[in-house]
Amino acid sequence: MKNRPLTIQIWLFYGAIAGLLLLAFTLLLPLTFSNFFTEEAYQSIESSQIYLLNNSPYAKLNSSDENKLKTPPIDIDDAKRHFTHINHLVLFKNGDIMSVAPISKELLQQIKLEAQAQQAPVQRYSKPVLTDKVLYVIRKTDFGFLISYIGETYPSNLVKRLFNQIIFIPLIIFLISLFPSIWLARYLARPLVNLEKHVKNIADRNWYTPIKLERKDEIGKLGQSIEHMRQRLVQQERAQQAYLQHISHELKTPVMVIRSYAQAIQDGIYPQGNLSSTIKIIDEEGKRLEKRIHNLLLLQKLEYLATHDKLVKDTLDIKTLIEEIVERLRAQRPELIWSLNLISVDVELDREQCTVALENILNNQLRYANNTIEIKLSLTKDSTQNSKVLLHVWNDGPSLEPEIMNSLFQKFVKGIKGDFGLGLNIVQRIIELHHGKIWAANENEGVAFYLEIPVKLNQIKD
Repeated sequence: MKNRPLTIQIWLFYGAIAGLLLLAFTLLLPLTFSNFFTEEAYQSIESSQIYLLNNSPYAKLNSSDENKLKTPPIDIDDAKRHFTHINHLVLFKNGDIMSVAPISKELLQQIKLEAQAQQAPVQRYSKPVLTDKVLYVIRKTDFGFLISYIGETYPSNLVKRLFNQIIFIPLIIFLISLFPSIWLARYLARPLVNLEKHVKNIADRNWYTPIKLERKDEIGKLGQSIEHMRQRLVQQERAQQAYLQHISHELKTPVMVIRSYAQAIQDGIYPQGNLSSTIKIIDEEGKRLEKRIHNLLLLQKLEYLATHDKLVKDTLDIKTLIEEIVERLRAQRPELIWSLNLISVDVELDREQCTVALENILNNQLRYANNTIEIKLSLTKDSTQNSKVLLHVWNDGPSLEPEIMNSLFQKFVKGIKGDFGLGLNIVQRIIELHHGKIWAANENEGVAFYLEIPVKLNQIKD
């Protein structure tokens, strides 16, 4: 079933349900009608008895009028005219019987015995007679018993006639509803078929055709999700193309310098005046090339970690880590004033990745600071009372340009003194891996960076 087309599945499911309902209708309807008409037959018998008694001289007689009872002035034919198919007989107290329709001796004897044993004023009976069943009611009267009966053939025939007339209604409904069911199946399957084609095109990297489904139901939501995926893939492809173009441009420059200087040395020419100065330029360009390749590899590693959650976390004191990094970087610009306001906090972080993030942030401060760099480490709590480590790094350098403020942490976005445009993007990736956030702001005639990471505190030191 599940391997068939959706249209066929819907149609078969509808056909099975409709068939089961039709079968249940065919089996249960005669039984329901039979019970209904049997009850109606008994009620008709009892109504005919009441009519007969209320509209005959017997209603005015009592049990002492023996002579009158022997020649009863009851008109049973009148009752039959009002209640067709119902027969009556009277069983007098003296044993006489008055009946218009013939009745078998066996049934008559059974009725006499039941009448004599009956305690209730009125009681219903049924008795099989050959292939038929007789329904009858015995009612006690002042003059004896009034017995009214009818063959079950009558309600059975009513059931058959009524069933034969209405059985065509569900059949007609079933046949007529086949067409809307087929239309519904195609209506539901058509957008899924279109989505299948779009998904196949996306799998073949042909994802530039937009998906348009004018629907708000579950199929429409599925189409919106696939369209969102398509747009993300298009954006990713364009970003990847721009990424490769930018990388090739950034790597091409140092490679060209190294090759041109090496060729010049081979030709006995020294562009920087002597061999030592020329080789120094080659070495510097090699270091730049190495740094850029290292950043690219690190970025790929971070993307892998983001999807596989394989950070190796250690318990470390952030204060000690910051002090170690600052000590290593002081020598690059000895004239700068470093102001540290740190607290000791042992937290669980990936030491390698956090070291890279802090080095990139502080290298950025070194590049732009005029005289001072301030670093403050503190603890904060959010609205749910979860603890967070907040690192505030400020330098007195030039303010951030408004045009790069919103894109500062994107790939290849560089400030005035920017190098490769990956440092801050790497920092953001590392902070996000630790479920934190980073932002920058112009403040106090300088630039401040904020790093906030939610942590589970192991120990706060004095």
